[in-house]
Parts: sequence; structure tokens; C-alpha cells
Amino acid sequence: MEGKKIGIVLDEPAWPDGGDIYFHYVKNVTGRVSKPVPRSHNVISCFGDNKTARENAEWICLSKERKATRKEGQGWFYCDWICPSREKYRSYLLKLIAQTSSEEVEGIHLDCLGFPGEEYCVCEECKRKWRESGLNWVRWRQHVVNEFVAQASDLTDKEFSVTLYPDPFHPERFGLDLDFLSSHVSFFVVPIYDRTYLTLYWVEILANAFKRKLKKPFYIGLYAKEAETGALTKAALLASRYAQGTLLAYDPKKAQEVLKILKRRQSQMEGKM
Repeated sequence: MEGKKIGIVLDEPAWPDGGDIYFHYVKNVTGRVSKPVPRSHNVISCFGDNKTARENAEWICLSKERKATRKEGQGWFYCDWICPSREKYRSYLLKLIAQTSSEEVEGIHLDCLGFPGEEYCVCEECKRKWRESGLNWVRWRQHVVNEFVAQASDLTDKEFSVTLYPDPFHPERFGLDLDFLSSHVSFFVVPIYDRTYLTLYWVEILANAFKRKLKKPFYIGLYAKEAETGALTKAALLASRYAQGTLLAYDPKKAQEVLKILKRRQSQMEGKM
């Protein structure tokens, strides 16, 4: 754990003391927008937006068989997903990014980035823009995301970061171009979530793969809400071997417990040197 950062991710700015880095959702997947929080990385859920999906159903990502929604997504989606080609919605997001960056925040972090799966989106807007681009399907989808990220990063002079899907092997599934993203971000966040963390070999496989794949530092996010403190601590220690640090998500009380254990372990290791 020596030299590794330990952070907290929350919807509300009620953070435990002692963390090295903090993330707060200024816009979450419900579509709710709150005030920017100083001295934290303010998270904007980009194309996951339930409110916008309700109000503009024609903007929802489509596959040949279904919409990218909680209702039709056969359990895959935890939110409704807006098509990244929709210029009006992209403009809304870019305006929010600029407004948030103008405050005394530590950084801007983009969540729910890209397309929700390789079969999305085949709406008429996407098909038209793809045909006009002259690119193959995979490269066009990456171009859509790259263009948005480039525009967003130009709007801030703060630290800029994005969330990746926990799939280091096939980023093209979601339209993510890791080389391009690496040239625009300060770091990545990879959520490797589980309810128990009783088995950890798969956490190590993914963490090791991302370490080999990424050209920028990255943090591993762990889901703190349901796992027992001991199991969560072991997962954090394992993840820290590969990543810049560990982020504990969505449970301030549990995060405080694990944070104290990890900090104590870190101090002990430093004292032995």
C-alpha cells in the first residue's frame, strides 16, 4: 500500500476524514444535477440518464432488437442510455462540464461514457452519420466518443478523468479508444464491483490486465455497500498492487472502517523501511 492513494466515491458530499482523493456525483444516472463540490473530483454521468430518457424517448440508444433501458435491457442496464450521437444532448453535457469546471473543484470525471454495448446504436441518426463518415463501424463509434472527450477536455483546466468498463480486452465493444483517451486524461477509473469479494482471483486478473493495457495511471473502484469489511479490505490490498490507488464506493461508514485499516497498514509498512 506504500504510496497508494485511497479514495471515496459518494452521491452526497458526506465524506469520512482521511481519504486521499474524493469523488462526488454532480450529475448521476437519475438525471439529477447538484451543485459542484469543492476539493473533489466532480462526476458527470454522461450518457446514462433516466430523466432524459423519459422526456426524450427518441434519444435512447437502440439495437436491432431493443432499447438500452432498464426495462428492455434484459437485466444488463442499471440505467437508461442516451445515444452519444445526439447533438442537443451532447451540448447539454458540455455546458454542464464547463459550468462545473468553473467552480473550485479538484477535477472533472466522466462516467457512463460511450455506447452501452457493441450492438448499439442503430438509430437513424447514428446510421446516417456513420454512412457520411466513410469510416468502418468500429472506428466510427470510437470517433463519436473521441470527439466528445476531446471537446470536454478542452473545457477544463482541472484534472480530467474517465471511467472505463471493466473489460480490458475488447474496448471497441463500447466505442472506447484507449490510446486516444490516454492522450486526454490524467487518469482512469475502473470499477470492479462485487457484492461480497469472497473470491478474488478475477479481481487480480482484471487489475493486472489493465496495468498492462493502460498508458496512464488508474484507480480501481470497489463496491463497499454489501461486502464485509474484511473481504473488502483484502480486495483493496490486492487491487493496490496494480493500480494507482483504490476507490471505495457508496457507503461512507464502511469506507471509513476500511480506510482506517488501510491507512494503519500503510503506516506500518512505511515504519519498517
